[in-house]
Amino acid sequence: MPAPPPPMRLVGATVLRDGGLRQRTVAIEGGRISGGPFPAVDLSGFLVLPGLVDLDTARLDCSPGEEASALSNAEDTASANGVTTGWVMVPWGGDPGDPARAEAALRALEAGRARRRIDLRTGLRFDVSAVATAERLVGMVRRFGIGRVVFEGWSDCPPSLASEVPRVLCRMAEALDVLGCTYGSAGDRDGETREFHAMLGARLCERPVSARAAAIARAVGDPVVAPAPALEGGTVEDGAVSAAQLIRLGCCDALSSSGDPARLAPAALALAEQGLGLPAAWRLVSETPAELLRLPGRGRIVCGQRADLCVLSRRTGRIEATLFAGRLIFATGEAACRFSAAATTPALAAE
Repeated sequence: MPAPPPPMRLVGATVLRDGGLRQRTVAIEGGRISGGPFPAVDLSGFLVLPGLVDLDTARLDCSPGEEASALSNAEDTASANGVTTGWVMVPWGGDPGDPARAEAALRALEAGRARRRIDLRTGLRFDVSAVATAERLVGMVRRFGIGRVVFEGWSDCPPSLASEVPRVLCRMAEALDVLGCTYGSAGDRDGETREFHAMLGARLCERPVSARAAAIARAVGDPVVAPAPALEGGTVEDGAVSAAQLIRLGCCDALSSSGDPARLAPAALALAEQGLGLPAAWRLVSETPAELLRLPGRGRIVCGQRADLCVLSRRTGRIEATLFAGRLIFATGEAACRFSAAATTPALAAE
């Protein structure tokens, strides 16, 4: 077990806390938000924000034997972009979602869990064309304690499976409920598909392709997660409706990076500049996704909670430092200089 990080106070920054931007000190002790006269790190000119909670940080679809390297790269990319809690999504079914390959990826994730620098959680993306392997997938959820499954691939499902898929998904939903696993759908193309998923209990509506699907989700109280890359006006992998449009319609609860964490913070900042305001925009990438996946202590700066933070330069708009459980896991630019200078002061160096 690594030694706990030294106590410190982040001073001089504007802090997103209690629903607003405030000139506050953030004290950290034992890896948690605390209070106390600890040695100070001067972060004047920076914003201190809750660490990002990304529901789709990485897609682990690498070749067998490359899992450890892919996970290390995913962790580096996530921490460099302010993500402190993320989900590695493993494809099951479709291409390249061979179940044996998926199982190898799950074993690699489990083997490296103790060495993780951030909180990387595991989810499965289940292509519904692979209904013949549904029982095997449920077994993997049970074995590895997987907390999240996403149903997708309806549009490419062979007609020969059209009648079988609903029955299998109903049985899967019952089994996942028993295991306490959260499940949802991705890429719903129309209202009818979303209605079926809602009745099934697949509440989380991710990357809806049509505004109608998102509206149906909202009408029945199901949360909608939009892909952050679509904010820039283009389409993403399956032509999902843009997050900006969903927000205007009042049908967006959270953003995910769709496997590209570098886009998440800029998306929130863009929304803030477009009139949403930083507190509300940042909630889409921190507090709300944590709530959707039943992690209520994440995504907020609250005394007693784990000190997962990112430090953003007010001058450049870039994330220059990330702290996970109070430990500095990424730093660059001026923020790196500030933390380095603080670490050489007698008070902090003595800890």
